Amino acid sequence: MPSGLYRLMDEGATEQFRCAPGPMGWRYFSTVQGARGTTNVDLSVDVGWRPVRVRIQTPEHHLLLSARGSLLDDEQLDVPFDPETQTVDFPSPCFPLATARRLGASGAIDTISLDPETLQRSAEHHRYEAGDEEEVATPVGRFRARAWRHGATRLHLTRALWIAGDVVVAGDGLELASYDPGGAGPRPLT
Repeated sequence: MPSGLYRLMDEGATEQFRCAPGPMGWRYFSTVQGARGTTNVDLSVDVGWRPVRVRIQTPEHHLLLSARGSLLDDEQLDVPFDPETQTVDFPSPCFPLATARRLGASGAIDTISLDPETLQRSAEHHRYEAGDEEEVATPVGRFRARAWRHGATRLHLTRALWIAGDVVVAGDGLELASYDPGGAGPRPLT
């Protein structure tokens, strides 16, 4: 089970994470420590990397988003969410990682973007551009990783990220500050 700590430079926060394959696909759990307090992120995807369940607990709100039903602060949400055709985005490396793994190549996808403070949802169209495999230097070592560019058209935002296995090892606005590959995670190059 890979685990580690990201420094999220844009938010001045840290995100301690664990991720692992599970019986239905893959799961990521993290605790973000920032100026607003503690936020927990829990993402489960199926074997096709489609989001099955998203749970986010901020100091002010909690959200459960799934195709079976969604809740915000214990109130039912009438959110049309179809994991077959949509994905989810929130300021955590797990969301673009899961979407890039799902697409496997350059492509676009309809996305439910979650506001980091209110957890309110907005529909967006995101684009992912797959790059080449390359060596990436991080504070915990060098990795062989695939380059990606993630663009949110409504926000006019484009970010780079590098994915090795099931871990974002580098990206715009984040740094992998500590890392343990566990038994199955990508290992730094020697």
